[in-house]
Amino acid sequence: MYVEKSFTPQQLFEMGWERPVLIIAKEIGVSDVGLSKACRKAGVTLPTRGHWAKLESKRPKRPKLPVSTIPITFHVLDIQKTDKPKPESPVKDPSTLIVPTELVNPQAYIPFA
Repeated sequence: MYVEKSFTPQQLFEMGWERPVLIIAKEIGVSDVGLSKACRKAGVTLPTRGHWAKLESKRPKRPKLPVSTIPITFHVLDIQKTDKPKPESPVKDPSTLIVPTELVNPQAYIPFA
């Protein structure tokens, strides 16, 4: 199921100049490229590459806020985090080691000579 998340250009501008786009995109649930494209299309200026790696005194100043008020909407897949019960361990004592009696795939790893 998809959920719509809408932001004004001013909100995206403020978020983009406070934190890196990659982090904001992860929080919204879109890719950083998708977020950058949407911002570019709406006229929202974001920091260039390497902006966050520079010292604060060397970073360029913020441009003016965008004047557009048309909201930017993202259709994001809504993943409900369900707490799955942990499978119960067959051993009650954590200091006990279980060793299999047969090899499952003995040739799975062959190092290069």
